[in-house]
This record gives sequence, structure tokens and C-alpha cells, in this order.
Amino acid sequence: MKRFLVKFFGIAIIMIIIMVAILLIWGTVNDYRPSREIIVDIEGSTDIVDTIDTGDTLTFLSWNIGYGGLGSAMDFFYDGGNKVMPSEPYYQFCFSGIKDTLQQNREVDFIMLQEVDQCAKRSYGHNQVAAIAKVLPDHFHSFALNYNVSYVPVPMFRPMGRVVSGVMTLSKKKPVSSLRIAYPGSYSWPKRIFMLDRCFIISKYPLSNEKMLVVLNTHNSAFDKEGKLRKQEYGLIRKYMLREYEQGNYVVAGGDWNTNPTDFSPEDIVGDTVMKIHPPMDNDFMPEGWVWAIDHTTGTNREVKQAYIKGKTPVTIIDFFIMSPNIKLLGVTTREMGFVFSDHQPVLMKVVLL
Repeated sequence: MKRFLVKFFGIAIIMIIIMVAILLIWGTVNDYRPSREIIVDIEGSTDIVDTIDTGDTLTFLSWNIGYGGLGSAMDFFYDGGNKVMPSEPYYQFCFSGIKDTLQQNREVDFIMLQEVDQCAKRSYGHNQVAAIAKVLPDHFHSFALNYNVSYVPVPMFRPMGRVVSGVMTLSKKKPVSSLRIAYPGSYSWPKRIFMLDRCFIISKYPLSNEKMLVVLNTHNSAFDKEGKLRKQEYGLIRKYMLREYEQGNYVVAGGDWNTNPTDFSPEDIVGDTVMKIHPPMDNDFMPEGWVWAIDHTTGTNREVKQAYIKGKTPVTIIDFFIMSPNIKLLGVTTREMGFVFSDHQPVLMKVVLL
């Protein structure tokens, strides 16, 4: 009997090693490795490209929708919680709320979304890109993958499975181009084959003065405690922003930066417990004259170790806009929604082109 047990456990261990090896080999062979720049399809109802005039007032909305799976009742295992994915009814509740919120903001000129699933186990195979485009039929849209993994094997007994997700930019005007720009840096092997391949979308809209409005939609690295990956990413997006401005263009960059802005002050957020994300952006991230559009009074993101409780769950600010000096900020507001549909809250901004 003892020999049988030893033999049984020995075979079981060998089988586990073989399965892990097969998973790693398969994951490495199928690892998503996008080029530095990829042309992104622009979907819409017409081929007409209208120009924007200087002096026009424009509105922007940025929102990480958390794939419809991180509403206020959720916690998440990556952040120290226990849950891997929502129940299907709760997912439907959250995503319906997300669509309703976007539909209520259908007059916004530019909508920049992050964590939009195209096909993932965590969102029950629902094509969120198509669903969002359907509720905003007057907007053109571009979508770029930043998470394309056939099988995420963690946690061991409740694996995340397939994830195809990315960033999505919608606009009332049709861009002349949209590019997916891959961020540099990555995790070490084998972790990198199951993690995100970060990127930003850069979309260009013609102006009547023959310049361009350049809109950059970013989702920077999380789970990067020392900020090494984010530092490389910020260097690249900064390069693109400065280059476009030096050409006389108008530049707006926004999204989920996954760190605090340089002048973040926890005392400005009243009625909530506040957390800091280290390291914050460098003081000299952009030259003098560039405009930071931040609502300092309201948290845009919450901790996901547990379900959200107002005043107890820590919040912070990691969603905001940065603009070139030739754009005037008229106002920026974070919509207080109690994180009911996502672990982020939408940020709305109004500007005028000078």
C-alpha cells in the first residue's frame, strides 16, 4: 500500500510538472507581441471628415469601466481581495449601468474608455466594444488591444481564463488616423505571457487652420510598485505629446495613468479615506505651460481589496487629462457615482482651442 501511494503521488507530481510545462510553452508560442505602431480601424456611419474650428468649445470624458466587473459590491484577488469575476446577473447590472451612463453623456465630443472587453471569460464573452458603439451611434470609434491572452491560469482553482480587452476612443468627429502605440517595458518571463501589453491610442482630428487636434487615450501599468514600467511608459507618451505640439498641433492626453499627479493632495478629498500611489508623476513630466486638468476634490479610483464603503474604503486620483498650452481649460469634474458600476469614476472636462 505504501509503495502504491508513493508511486501514485510521484506520477501525480510528474503530471502536474508536464501540464505546467505545456501551459508555459503554449503561452510563450501564442504570446501577443504587437508592433510598436499599428493602424487602428475607425468605425462609424459615414466617411465624411469634418474639421474643428479654433475657438470651439469641446468636451471630453475619460472612464475606466472595469470591464463591467468591478462595481461597488466587488473585491478583486489581484488587489488582495477574494473574488475573480462577478456573477452574471451582477455583471449585467454593472454593464447596463455603464451603457446608461455613456448614453446620458452622448453629447460629449470625445469619450476615452479603458478596460473594455471584446471577448473575455470575466465578462461572459460579451463584446463590449460593439455594445458601446451601439448606444453611441453618432460617435466614431477606435479600439486597440492591450490584453490578449488565451488563458490566464491564476488563481489556480478559479482561473481567469481568456481575456481580450483594450482601450476605446469615441468621437463625434471622424479622425483622419488612429494608431495603437505600444509602450516599452514588460514583466519578466513567464509572468509577461499572462499580463497586459500596455498601449495608448493616438487619434488625429483636422482643424480649419490646417493643424491637428491630437487625442491620446492611455492606460498605464498597474501592479508596478516601484514605478519602473510606468516611468518608461510616461517617457514615451511625453515624447509623442511634445512632438505633436512642436508641430503646432493641439494635444489632449487622458485616461487611467495608474499613479497620482504631481500636485496630488489627499487633504483636498473630503469625506473619504485617501490613499497615495507611489511614486507620483515627476514634477518635470511636462514643461511649464502645459495644463493639468484634475478635479482635486473627488476620488477617481478606489481600493478593491473589499467592497466599497463610503468613508472607509480608500480612494485616490489617477484619472485626469494633460493638455498643451494652446488649449484653455474651462472646467473639469469627476462624477461622484459611489463606484456603483466600476472601481473608477468618470472624469468630464470642457476646453476651448485658442
